[in-house]
Amino acid sequence: MRKMYVLTVYGLFLSCIQSPEPNAVKDRALKLNSQAMEIAKSNPDQALDLFKEAAELDPKNPDYVNNQGAIYLSKKDYKRAILLFSAANEIELNYSRGYYNLGICYAEMDEYEKSVNNYKQAIKYSSMPIPEAHYNMGIAYWKWNKKKEAIEQFQLFINKSLDPNSIAVKEAKKKIAELEEK
Repeated sequence: MRKMYVLTVYGLFLSCIQSPEPNAVKDRALKLNSQAMEIAKSNPDQALDLFKEAAELDPKNPDYVNNQGAIYLSKKDYKRAILLFSAANEIELNYSRGYYNLGICYAEMDEYEKSVNNYKQAIKYSSMPIPEAHYNMGIAYWKWNKKKEAIEQFQLFINKSLDPNSIAVKEAKKKIAELEEK
């Protein structure tokens, strides 16, 4: 069976004599993050180093830590990824991307209850709808043998999806039909 998950993934020393402006430091961190994003697929190890450097420059930005976790997630090193996604959530308690990515990790590890709980947190804290979280929860519930909940989540995904003709919507409809037959 094909798994379908939609992946929408410290320490600063200041010198009293020559301290960079706070905005310059944050701008440098953003630039490093952008560079890392560009090379993440082709050179994940170098991207990881750049994400780490960005996190050191701007330790209050959870994106840089989350992005390190995404590199480990892509390498299927779920334990390291979980540590980093959890750290991103500690930086910003309502950080929906960290919860979403934790949901992916736990699903990959067949820990469906933890997966579902993290997707719920991602939806709760997101300022925008995350239809993919509903799809992924549907998959987790399905594998967890919770038929009713799986159907509900697939239906929520279909209702919230921006593209009613997407492959994922067709897959969700197919899964609902399969579950209703059982």
